Amino acid sequence: MNAILLKICLFLVLTLPGYQHLQNKKIVVIGIADKAKDGAVVSGPKGHVYYINGLDFWDDKFYRKRVRVSGILVIQRFSMTDGAEDLAHPLVNKKIEVRTIMKPKWELVK
Repeated sequence: MNAILLKICLFLVLTLPGYQHLQNKKIVVIGIADKAKDGAVVSGPKGHVYYINGLDFWDDKFYRKRVRVSGILVIQRFSMTDGAEDLAHPLVNKKIEVRTIMKPKWELVK
């Protein structure tokens, strides 16, 4: 279910005019190939995590190894305040940023 929700959100972000400035930003990230609940990720510099569009998991050749991923960066920003019923909950007012690399290409870094 979460993977479907992520894909729907990506579609909306790519089609909303307010997010056009976030598209077509080429990026190269060098980090560790890892897995997350919603798919394959790269743990990059400054603790940022980048989802790899279209990749559910890393092949053993790449998993937990240092990789270089290039593609187009899309950033989604969410606020946890929407629909919050319990204002004392620690997630209320928390801002979440999801970074996804679209049209990714990757290779091992030696």
